[in-house]
Amino acid sequence: MESRRRSLVKTIAWRIIATAVTMLVSYIWLGEWAASIALAVTANGIKVLLYYGHERLWNRIDFGREEKIKEDYMI
Repeated sequence: MESRRRSLVKTIAWRIIATAVTMLVSYIWLGEWAASIALAVTANGIKVLLYYGHERLWNRIDFGREEKIKEDYMI
């Protein structure tokens, strides 16, 4: 299980990359840096919250996880 801190750090790291991509694409589309920055910050701010919630929800679901078997060995 991942800690809340790890989920938060992963979320922030990914959103930095996604914000840069959104800003670049919107600049190419709109041709204005101010509008592109505002769009990227707003959209990605909302997505941070949604992604964090998504990560925490999936952390509670066992689907696709493999159970680790503890093996006790005598040395």
